[in-house]
Amino acid sequence: MIGSMEIIVSSLVALLLFGPDKFPEFARSLGKAVGEFKNELRKAEISVDNMEEFAKADHNQDIDSHIRKLAEEGGIETKGKTTNEVLESLSDVFNKMNEIKLKK
Repeated sequence: MIGSMEIIVSSLVALLLFGPDKFPEFARSLGKAVGEFKNELRKAEISVDNMEEFAKADHNQDIDSHIRKLAEEGGIETKGKTTNEVLESLSDVFNKMNEIKLKK
């Protein structure tokens, strides 16, 4: 972070380089540039956050579709059921399979 001493020194150097007539114009342009930079940085942060949320949602959809596909391959009806209901049905089937294996 820039401290107050650095700002004072930079302002004095700019004043010497640009002169008293051009200094206010330079300061205004610098202020606008910093403001635009901060605005674009905020937009980029929001964009990254949105991309992360989209990736998580897309990943969850992939998991849901995989669960439903597995259930359908096992002969379980998935239409009209939530993912949790499908998982419960799969769990019941696996438990029954384990019981059959244990009886043998």
